[in-house]
Amino acid sequence: MANTLKKIERLKHDNQIKEVFSSNTRFIEYPIRVNYTFLSSNMEDTTPIKVLIGCSKRGVKKAVHRNKIKRLIREVYRCNNNTLNSFIKESNAQLGLSIIFIGNEIPDFEYINKKINKVLVRLLKNLSKDD
Repeated sequence: MANTLKKIERLKHDNQIKEVFSSNTRFIEYPIRVNYTFLSSNMEDTTPIKVLIGCSKRGVKKAVHRNKIKRLIREVYRCNNNTLNSFIKESNAQLGLSIIFIGNEIPDFEYINKKINKVLVRLLKNLSKDD
């Protein structure tokens, strides 16, 4: 399976974003906050995971730094989402996922890699517990 993060895999419809943020399933692995829910299956696409990646303007003031952080998170997620993707495909559902950076300092690649891996493991554990 190729490591991709295509446009169709992005969470961008208002009703889906509201659905993810209104759900009560969230956790924090500082400096990452994760909201997730299974999306209602009335959409025509068959993408197993829709992801939204953000960075707080309150914590990181400069747009250049916020964009760098979002690029780092996207790259790490793209490289490490295989197990989560296969798990969701097996359960035949569509997951809405938001990953938001809430820290104050600009992290390096190794730190973000370690944190996103912890987030994905915890997310898999939470999802398998719910089933």
